[in-house]
Amino acid sequence: ALKDAELRDYLVEGSFAKNEIFRYNSARVIYRAIQVGPELFYPYWDRFAGMIDSPNGFHRSVAAQVIALLAAADKDRKLDPIFAHYLDLLNDPKVMVTHYFLEAIGKIYRARPDLQKEIMACLLNMDKTGHLPERRDMLKADIISVFDQLFDSFSPQDQKKASTFVKKQLESSSLKTRKAAKEFEKKHPWIARLLKNKPCKSTKLVLSAVKGSVAKSVSRANPQKPRNIKILLQEQHVED
Repeated sequence: ALKDAELRDYLVEGSFAKNEIFRYNSARVIYRAIQVGPELFYPYWDRFAGMIDSPNGFHRSVAAQVIALLAAADKDRKLDPIFAHYLDLLNDPKVMVTHYFLEAIGKIYRARPDLQKEIMACLLNMDKTGHLPERRDMLKADIISVFDQLFDSFSPQDQKKASTFVKKQLESSSLKTRKAAKEFEKKHPWIARLLKNKPCKSTKLVLSAVKGSVAKSVSRANPQKPRNIKILLQEQHVED
């Protein structure tokens, strides 16, 4: 079915149809289809990119998600000239659009390492948007979700930035965001401790103990194949 050009045309146009049910279902099919064969939908890039400026919030949401899904297939680097404008969706008048933008941005982060610095800066700028304070607090739960998905691929510096951001959300006015922050800290507690600027004596002792413990366990398990201690530390969870 994906190789049927007429069907693809039908779905793409359907995702911008006036009928809400038809539009929604067409978009959902496209999202799944792109994950299977992104190159088949790459020719429609300009159609979706043009919808970033649509007065219709649903159209902008679809554009945000499809562009992210197609980033890995963007052989012509069509994202480059519109990327700054794409990031402006963080400050979209509609919370729904920003939500879907945040839900999708991680795909671009993984597909385009050269844009990771800009993406990280964008995610940390929620408080500078025009969203109402309570909506900003709610949207930060989506940002925490992005950080959680990408955390293992972050540089140590970005891991620290993400951890600092999440820690502040423990006092958020949004129940959803507070819960997300607590879950994040449960999942990544040791990272926050190891990334302090000036580790206290106890932290240094913990780090030293972890290095020794990891080295011994690996040596016993596979003495013929030593591994990089930094990689090993990333695989360990230090418990208090």
